[in-house]
Formats: sequence, structure tokens, C-alpha cells
Amino acid sequence: MQPTSVDRPATHVDIDLLRLHAVVRHFITERLLNRAMHALLDVASWEWMASVDVSKISEGSDPAFDAIMHHMNSQTSFKYDVTWQTKPVFVWLMIHLRHIAIYGVSHFKNLHANWITPMNIEGLWKLDTDPIHTYRHVATATATATATATATATATTTTIKVAFCDWWHVEYGGGVFNIHDNFFVNILKQYSGFNIQAVEPHQTPDVLFYSVFGQSVGTYRARRKVFFSGESTGHRTDADFNITFDASNAVNTRVPLWICYFDDAILHTNAILSKREKFCSYIATQPGFENNRQTFVERLSSTYKRVDCGGQHLNNIGGAIPPGVNASGKIEHNKQYKFAIAFENKQYPGYVTEKICDAYKSGCIPIYWGTPDVVQDFNPSTFINANDFSDVDALIDHIRRVDCDDELYASYFKAPVLSETWMRVFTDPNRTFFKQLASDILKL
Repeated sequence: MQPTSVDRPATHVDIDLLRLHAVVRHFITERLLNRAMHALLDVASWEWMASVDVSKISEGSDPAFDAIMHHMNSQTSFKYDVTWQTKPVFVWLMIHLRHIAIYGVSHFKNLHANWITPMNIEGLWKLDTDPIHTYRHVATATATATATATATATATTTTIKVAFCDWWHVEYGGGVFNIHDNFFVNILKQYSGFNIQAVEPHQTPDVLFYSVFGQSVGTYRARRKVFFSGESTGHRTDADFNITFDASNAVNTRVPLWICYFDDAILHTNAILSKREKFCSYIATQPGFENNRQTFVERLSSTYKRVDCGGQHLNNIGGAIPPGVNASGKIEHNKQYKFAIAFENKQYPGYVTEKICDAYKSGCIPIYWGTPDVVQDFNPSTFINANDFSDVDALIDHIRRVDCDDELYASYFKAPVLSETWMRVFTDPNRTFFKQLASDILKL
């Protein structure tokens, strides 16, 4: 009997958002399933699909089958057409559509997490008999309860090995990079549906992450190599997939560095933590590629108030602040200050690092310099953006006004710190962005 509520895609947009690659684990299979679902919506219905007997599919047996087949072949240019000469493939697709029609997408995903080998549709072109018997467990398993399928899937899910090379060994804010517990491994563990095992790069991983701190990636074998910049460098043509500051496209997803260290505690509130007497903090290890940090700190200190420099660069407080873990030392120290200087190393499109986010974590108003694209990530009413001013003197004049006017200072704490775009990402109950990122990384 069909459940009373089934999570079936109701529109073409819903189909495009399914992203079944992590389930079927093969590009062509995903494309064909998507095309079959688009065709079903246009020429028939999920209700018809739930009631049809797929074991009796044959040419001319039901006009709807011919219509679906014709629609699939006319949607877009594609290497693989589905015809009655490739009947096993068509029957195979209809089996899966019927499963979704009756039990929904979630049950389909849970069930097929069981499959130890990918559902490689190319192999079906070599079959000369209907796959009803070959894939009978697909049809009979529909009687299994979703909870049982989920439990079984959890116990038998394929293991994916991941490794890192040309990577940083020490985290930016203290601590050592942990190959078993980091942003990427945790994203894959949470959203991929696979068991994720971190290994060393010489152990032939399924996915090899690499970055800009070396050139050893070419000496290792991996099924998929994923480049993560973490710095102001563009995507790499030698990578199977890229994660950089560049705009997202077919071979790259923009993941600004601050996301890797984001704290949900600052997601919904930007309240002033306490009354602060100290003026401004600056913590950095070097002056930046354009020496703009030193120029600004010295100018602000000489023309208005002294900036306390607690890092290795320009230190004037008697020693550098211990980094802690994930900049915990810096964040705790800055809770004494009204403002924190968050200047990037350089201006590069989309290059927004953890610096502005660290200031938010401390409850300071960030004084930011870097890419104008920062407003795509953070709410411009919650930080002072150097890009908004004609020169350093104009920027300092504004800082002086904010510092002297309690009401103006408080106005920076009245809205969420994230832009509307990233608020939607982080408040999305389906975690679509992160699921898609996991899928793109693992497109094996």
C-alpha cells in the first residue's frame, strides 16, 4: 500500500535539486534518471507510475511508456538514447521511478546506500534480457520499511578514503591540522552518506585534497583530486574539482575560508557583549603584501588613538598573544576592545578569510579591508568597510565618529552579521549547500 505522504519531486525544479549522484554514484545514471523523471512529469504522473506493472513493459503495451521514451530522447543532446532496442535500460529506469513513486526519494536513497558497487548504467547496454530478474531485489525490497532500510544502509555503506597533501600542518589560529577531524572530512561524514576514512596520500585514496603548500600531488594516485586554495589563488586546471575563492562554476565551488571556521553562535545575534573601554586591537604576523596594515595602524595610532598590537607584527603590548586553537587566544583577547582591524593580505576577487569572522566572534566591530565582494558574505551594516571611503583619512574620521557616539556604535549590532545569501545557506534545514558540496567532492 502506498504511504499517505511521499516525498516525490513535484516540479522540474524539484528534480534538478535532487542531486542523486551520491546515491547512484555514476554520472550517466544520474542524468538518465533525471531525464526519466522530467519526462514522467510532462507526459504522465507519479500516480500512474505507482500503479503501473513494470514487469509487463513492452513496445506498444502502454502509450505512456512510448511517450516517456520519446520525451527522454528529445530533452537535450546526450550520448545515450533510450529505445526499445535498449529495453533493459528503460525497464531498469522505470523500476526506480516506480520505487520513488510509491515510497519516495528518501526511501530510495536509504535503500540504495546498500549497494556496494555503483549502479553503472553503461553496463546495462550489454544486457540482452530484461533486468527484472537481475535487479529483482530492487522491486522486492520496496516492502522493507524505511527504518529497516536506513539501519541496513548505515551498517553496510561504502567506505570512501580521503587524504591530504601539499596542505598546511599548523592551523591558522593555533593547533595542528587533523586529517580525521576537519571541515572537509566532517562535511563528507555528515552529508555524503558514505563511511569516510582518512588515510595517508600514498595509500591510494578515493579523494585526494591538495593545496598550495608543495607540489607533491603529482606523485600520488587517486580516483579524484580536489584542489582547495585557502589563499588568494585561482582554481587549478589539473584538478578534477576546485574549492576556491573564485565564483562557482561547473569545476569550482566558492567556499571562502571563513566558512571553515564559522561559529553558529554568531548566526542569529550580533548583540553587544559588554561595555568596553579599550579602543582597537590589531593582531597579525606580517604587514600584508601591500604593507597596508602597517600604514593604517600607524596612521590611526598617530592621528587618533593608539591601536594595541597583540600579534608578532608591530607588537606593542609586551608580547604576542598565544594563538590557542582556531584563534581562541586572539578571540578571547579581543573581547576587551570596541574595534578589531581585519585587513586581508591582499585584494583578490572573492577573497574573504577568517579575519572578519574572528572580529565578530569577539563582539568587536570589524574594520575591514580587502575585496569589495565582502558584502556578498557579510551584512554591510555590521562592519566598517574601508572600501566605502575615499582614503585612509576619511576612514579614520568615520571610526572616530563611531567611537565617540554610543548610539552610532550600537547601530552596528542591530542586524545579523551574515548577508542574506549566506543566512539562507546556514539556516536551510535541508543543508542543501553542504550536501551539494559533498556530492561535488565525491563525484567518483
